[in-house]
Amino acid sequence: MNKNTTVQFYEDNAKEFCAKHDNVRLNSFHETFRTLVKPGAKILEIGSGSGRDAILMLDFGYNVHILDGAKNLLEEAQILHPELKGRAIYCVLPDKIPAEDASYDAFYSIACLMHLTTEDLNKAIPEIARVLKTRAKGLVSLPASRPGLNRDMIDDKNRLMNILTPAEWQNLFSSHGFTTKIGDEEPDKIGREGVTWRNFTLIKQ
Repeated sequence: MNKNTTVQFYEDNAKEFCAKHDNVRLNSFHETFRTLVKPGAKILEIGSGSGRDAILMLDFGYNVHILDGAKNLLEEAQILHPELKGRAIYCVLPDKIPAEDASYDAFYSIACLMHLTTEDLNKAIPEIARVLKTRAKGLVSLPASRPGLNRDMIDDKNRLMNILTPAEWQNLFSSHGFTTKIGDEEPDKIGREGVTWRNFTLIKQ
């Protein structure tokens, strides 16, 4: 992540960010994940947010751990959802994830990998792959369109939003050992004009 701006935004605004997003429901994303991964699997969430999605994964029967580069987000997620205590991992990607090789059955990430430069993605994606078992599955939500960015892809909150084409994302994932299925473009769940998303289904080879 862009440590000087993006992570700092979430450190400084964790409480407000979590309050705004904790009640947003991504039903289609969750249902897709449930078709890919059986209950009981040990899974990793890249980008904890408010803990909103991880708590649902617990309800679905998954053994979930949440990873984030903003300590205050991890703390706020555990305050809002005490069931997540002891499941938090602090790591600012692309730093090394504090987990053993091949220790997770699957992973998912919602609106997180967009905060890394392409250079950092080329370090972070193989690091994610390292902690996954062979044939592990993943589901990643990434922006298809995001208006209001400057020429350096920085938004009005000083966060990096790395907008890549579907083919560019697919090439990134495949170059680090994942097969990729590209999903359809979907509208923003909180109604932001011009913001759309796309899911990518991954399998580690």
